[in-house]
Amino acid sequence: MNSKLIPFLILILLMTGIAVFFSSFGEWESVERNETAATPAVAQNVSRSRRVEKDVREFKNTDLKVGYLGDEGCVNCHIPETESYRKHPMGRSMCKISDFAAKPTKEPFVAGNFRYSVEVKDKQVTHIEEELGAGGKVIKRRAEPISLVIGSGARGNSFLTETTGKLTQSPISWYTSLDQYKLAPGYEGQNLHFERPIRQACLFCHSNQVEVKADKSLALHGLSIGCERCHGPGELHAKEQKLVDGYDPTIVNPAKLGLSRKDDVCYQCHLQLEARDELPGKPLTDFRPGQDIEKFIRRNNTPVSDPIARLKAVGHVFQMEESRCYIRSEGKLNCTTCHNPHDYREPEARRLDIIKKCLDCHTVDKDCSLPMPTRLIKSPSDDCLACHMPVRNTIDIGHTSLTDHAISRNTPAYQSMLKIEKP
Repeated sequence: MNSKLIPFLILILLMTGIAVFFSSFGEWESVERNETAATPAVAQNVSRSRRVEKDVREFKNTDLKVGYLGDEGCVNCHIPETESYRKHPMGRSMCKISDFAAKPTKEPFVAGNFRYSVEVKDKQVTHIEEELGAGGKVIKRRAEPISLVIGSGARGNSFLTETTGKLTQSPISWYTSLDQYKLAPGYEGQNLHFERPIRQACLFCHSNQVEVKADKSLALHGLSIGCERCHGPGELHAKEQKLVDGYDPTIVNPAKLGLSRKDDVCYQCHLQLEARDELPGKPLTDFRPGQDIEKFIRRNNTPVSDPIARLKAVGHVFQMEESRCYIRSEGKLNCTTCHNPHDYREPEARRLDIIKKCLDCHTVDKDCSLPMPTRLIKSPSDDCLACHMPVRNTIDIGHTSLTDHAISRNTPAYQSMLKIEKP
């Protein structure tokens, strides 16, 4: 090769290498830009609850200066609603042990090297923990009087002890599905015995109102979740009720709220704690129905389709927000479409009522891909819910099952029917 050509060839190779490098870099940069551009689409999947409200009605009792009355201030004028609401699980979310029909343990249960039992004498209930040694000998015994009960009993109850305003949880819980006592939720992994402290945040969704006093003790204002948790404080309404453009601005009526504000009333408790972060200086205890809840919390990056989040006991929001019914209706299908605390019904009546709600939008003969004879083999009552909203076990609370709100077509029940249809 001519020695004069060597520098020229080296220059050509060098320029080619530079071109390849910048070409590759440019392609990588383009991919990175595309991924960055795709981020908002992923973020949109975090929450579908943020909708543009054309007519947001404002209510005067969202002001922090408006005081609470307590349920006794509502019952005289709203007797039918309050009587029905008290049958609802939310209206029975917490009570004193003296108002609870506690059962003694038929026989103690053992968890690890501890044995647990419940004694009931008159209106006094005592939870007992015994540490067992070799041969089952009791090494240590601890007996704690129970003062408060959490839960309506529809799925179970947990129990609290109280000492000078300080609340702790008992390691013993009642599971309705088992008709017996077992370890409290979460205690299987870490048994905190009687030492788990109960703070304001713990009771926010299980009681009416909880105040933290100067000495850090808790003062309960009402036990079960009350009227004002969904309607806001009633002091102004009691003083000056009035109608303006078809609604009373002195008290929140969730039916008069826009779609996202209506959801927010439910989301204060039914949006998982893991899915939200409180904003600095904006405690959720200051939230009033009718306000935008996302001025108090920031929904984090847990996607609504996250399988773990969906399978937890408080997974309703994730399930509903990813359902085709919710998305296509642009949120017009929401919590109150099927749930009305003022009109509490027994399970069978409630089931039939919800099926009617389904048929408001769907026609069974046209929308269901399976013929009637096939459906009736699995569900003699032709129950839409049994197939599309099945009851399933939760992963965070043992021995507890809840309705799946994803309104999915491809459920195990549907697949089993397909096998009947196409053997």
